[in-house]
Parts: sequence; structure tokens; C-alpha cells
Amino acid sequence: MLTRSASLVVMLASLAARACPVCGVGPEFGQGTYLIMSGILSALPLVAIGGVVAWVALRMRAAAKLEAAEESRLVTRYGAQKNVN
Repeated sequence: MLTRSASLVVMLASLAARACPVCGVGPEFGQGTYLIMSGILSALPLVAIGGVVAWVALRMRAAAKLEAAEESRLVTRYGAQKNVN
């Protein structure tokens, strides 16, 4: 029964793929669309990774500013203290 279901899914999926007008089977304007979408799909991982890196950098910068402000507040409250190491 599982084999029949899998066969049906594969058959229906191939029908949907054959109906795609952009993949070279459709009209002539489809080639430009195909190239544009290839460029978008190629850039998508780079943009996603760049977004994560930018977010981490912004969070680190905000944490550093918060730490500096906290340190400045402590120094003005208690005065400068020497580190004895």
C-alpha cells in the first residue's frame, strides 16, 4: 500500500513540474524569469547569513555599550578603584 501511495505522489509531482512555464517548456519570456529566479535563489543564502551576522554584531555592540554605561555609572558612584592582581 505504501508503494502505491509513493508512486501516486511521484506521478502527481512530476505532472506539476511539467506544467511549470519557466523551466524551458513555456513561452520565450520564461528564460529571463528563469535567470532572475536563479539569481535570487543564489543570493538568498548569502543574504540570510549576512542578516544573522549583522544581528549578532548589533547585539554585541549594544551589550558593549550597556557594559560601558554600567561601568561608568559605578565609577562615578564609587570612584575609581585600583585592580590588585
